[in-house]
Amino acid sequence: LKGFSTKCSSAMRLIAVWAVGLLAQEDADSTALAVTTPTPPAEPDDDGPFGGESHLLQGAAPWPEVPFSDDDLDNQERISAWVHRYYYSTDRYNPEVWAEVHEDLEQLAAAATRVPSLALGVALALYSFFFWAGGSWGNLVDIDVPSQLTAMKLFRQSIAYQACDDMSMEEGLFIYRQCNVRWRYLILIATEVSRELALKRPGAPLTLQVVQDSQEYFDTFRHLPFFRQHQLLTPYDTSFNEDFFPSGMARWGPVWVPTQMPAEKVGVAKFMEDNFEVFREDLLSLLHVNEGGEFSRLFWENQNAETQFGPRDDDWMPVYMVRAGKFHPEMCQRVPRSCELLRTRPEISNCGLPSSGSGFIHLRPGARLKPHYGNAPRMSAHLALVVPPATKMIVGGETVHWEEGKAIVFDDTYPHTVSNDGNRPRFIMNMWFCHPCDGTNGRVQQPNAEELCQIRNRDERRI
Repeated sequence: LKGFSTKCSSAMRLIAVWAVGLLAQEDADSTALAVTTPTPPAEPDDDGPFGGESHLLQGAAPWPEVPFSDDDLDNQERISAWVHRYYYSTDRYNPEVWAEVHEDLEQLAAAATRVPSLALGVALALYSFFFWAGGSWGNLVDIDVPSQLTAMKLFRQSIAYQACDDMSMEEGLFIYRQCNVRWRYLILIATEVSRELALKRPGAPLTLQVVQDSQEYFDTFRHLPFFRQHQLLTPYDTSFNEDFFPSGMARWGPVWVPTQMPAEKVGVAKFMEDNFEVFREDLLSLLHVNEGGEFSRLFWENQNAETQFGPRDDDWMPVYMVRAGKFHPEMCQRVPRSCELLRTRPEISNCGLPSSGSGFIHLRPGARLKPHYGNAPRMSAHLALVVPPATKMIVGGETVHWEEGKAIVFDDTYPHTVSNDGNRPRFIMNMWFCHPCDGTNGRVQQPNAEELCQIRNRDERRI
C-alpha cells in the first residue's frame, strides 16, 4: 500500500488502512516447525521521490524549498515513499542510518507547526515505522512513547487542517477529506499510549495529561455526526467496515465465529474446519523443506508493502497462496492440495479486492503485534493449525484464543492485536475474503447474506 490508498464505494471516497507485514524465525522443538532467520532485502534500484540523497531534508532551508504542497495527502505519499526506500533496504538494519531517518521525521514534525500540510504524512510514518522503541533492528517490546506522542499531536493537527472537527461538515466531504481515517488513527494511538503510560508510569503528570487528552479526543470523536450513528462506547468499538455496511456491523460486532454464531453460518469457516487435515499437512510439508528455510525464502521473494508490525522483523511472517484472486505458482507447486481447495471458494478466488487472499502465517514466540486496522471492505478468518498455549488475539476489545482445527471469523477492520507469550511458534491459515454484506462480491457468494446483513442494533448481539 502507498500511504492512504483510496477506494470508492457508492459516492464515497474511502481509505484503505495500512495492512500487515514482517518476517519470522523459529526456536521450535522439532525441525518440522523450524523457520530459519530471513536474509535482509537488497538495496532498491530507484532513488525514491527525493533523488539519491541520504536525508529527506538534506539540511534544506527555508522550508518552502522542500518539495511539498498544500495537499497533505500528496505530501503523505511522498513521505511514505521516502521512508519505504530505506525500510526495504539493508539500511534498515543499520542503527545509525535508521536513526537519521527518524531524525529527519522529527525535523518535519517541527516544521509542521508552520507547514500543517506535513502533519498527516509525518504522523502516519511515525505510527507505521517507529511504533516500537527498538526500531526495525532492535529487540525492545515497549512502545516508543515520544514518537507516538508526536504522532498523536500531528494527527490532531491534520484533523484541524482539514476541519475534520467541524460538527456541521457534510458526510460526503468528511469522507472525501478522509476524516474518518484521521480520527480513527488518532483514537487508536492515543488509547495505546495512555494504556502504556498508565501501566509503566501511573500517576505521573505526563500520564495524567495524556489520559485526559485521550478522553477528550474520544468524546469529540464519538459525538461527530459521522460516528454518532455507530453508538461508540469505547475506543475499540469503531470499525472501517461500518463505513460500508453499518447494519451488519451493528448486529455482529468484532468476532462472528464463534462468539456470535457457529461455523456453519459462515461458509468459509465450515470449509476451513472440514479441510483442517489437508491444510495442516501442507503446512508441515512446507516447513520440512530446508529446515524451514523455504518458508522464509518464499516470504522474502514475494513480500508486499508492509510496515513495522512487531518490534522485530521475525515476529510475523505470512506466506501467501493467493492474493487479490491471483494464485502464486511456486507456492501452489509446494502445496497443491491447499491451492485447489481455495480455488473452490468464490469469496477468495473471485474476490478482486486488493486486500483479499489466503496463506499460512507464522507468529514467533514472544511476538507482540501493534494494534492496527485491516483494510475495508473485507472479513478475516483464521484456521488454527499449530497453536501452543499462551497465544491470543484481541479484536475490538474482545479476547479470543485459537484452538487447533477450529476457525475464527472476525472483522479485522476493528483495532486488533496479537501476542504469543509461549515458547513455541504459532501457525494459522488466514483468509481475507469479500464481506458477505458486499453487494458487488459477497452477497452473490454467501447464501445467507440477507440474514447476516439485516438491520439490527448493538443491543441484539449475543455477547
